[in-house]
Amino acid sequence: MKPTDHESEELTMTKAEIITRIINRMTDPYADSPEDYQYAPMFDLAFASHVLADCRRDDKSYNFDPEYRMPEEATPALVMEAWNCLIRYKKRELRVEQFKKFIIEYEPVCEFDNYYVPKHEGASVVLPVDFIYNSTMFPFSTHNTENPDIIDMLHIGMNSAKTFNDHHEFCWFDKDNEILHSTDTPFADGVLDAEDFARFILADKETFDYIVNEVMSDDDAVTFFDCSKADLRKEVKL
Repeated sequence: MKPTDHESEELTMTKAEIITRIINRMTDPYADSPEDYQYAPMFDLAFASHVLADCRRDDKSYNFDPEYRMPEEATPALVMEAWNCLIRYKKRELRVEQFKKFIIEYEPVCEFDNYYVPKHEGASVVLPVDFIYNSTMFPFSTHNTENPDIIDMLHIGMNSAKTFNDHHEFCWFDKDNEILHSTDTPFADGVLDAEDFARFILADKETFDYIVNEVMSDDDAVTFFDCSKADLRKEVKL
């Protein structure tokens, strides 16, 4: 029976659905990782035409199920657009992973506090332990007051006997339980979100410029990003 006009509209895929089907046909969505695309080239229209023809030939030769075939609506232009969007996304995700590893290695807590925290309400605040030595008041607010008295401080000290070590480099305060914690590696420990900070660096020009220009060395660029600092700057255009 011939479908009605309404049923035909329901069966028509959107452009986003077509592109998703194209990507699924050209890749294994359950097994690929950003590293697999580090050196993958972009498609031009001519190469996309060859890829589309190859996929259609293989779909017929191997008698793939319709749901796994290149969609009939696919065109060379859509194949090129789909692939190039995928490549840009995967390479961006690779940079996120690389920045995450760099952050965990170098623990740039001060940069996190200076750049990330002011733009994220409720972000975790981690301070150098030296701040406590050099401060005339407790550097964290509590539920009772912004400046806890001696009794409050004694209570916090007793709660923190097993969680705070003044030989560690950084500390943070659990306001709800009134416990002071310390560590040398807040990003590696998961106290601060290295991936979220990595995404922020790649989205915020001021932070990116400072991290690359002032924190990252030329050797770091090669070690973590497999490119020069100059090439990284050219790639990440903010």
